[in-house]
Amino acid sequence: MLWGRAIYDNIRRFLQFQITVNIVICSLTFFAAAEGHELPINPVMLLWINLIMDTLGALALATEPPTGDQLER
Repeated sequence: MLWGRAIYDNIRRFLQFQITVNIVICSLTFFAAAEGHELPINPVMLLWINLIMDTLGALALATEPPTGDQLER
């Protein structure tokens, strides 16, 4: 049970991180295009940012060990 809850918590943190990063990048690109400015991030750059953030975020958030507080929930 402890490891299951730890994995669940790590997945929640990772998804929250990814959603936040993607919303910021997409809104930045959308507002720049809506105002007629040159796009700050082109699609290829967006793919590279997602690849790097997926890898580093997964490594950082998936390596947290379980704690005793998770069993008390």
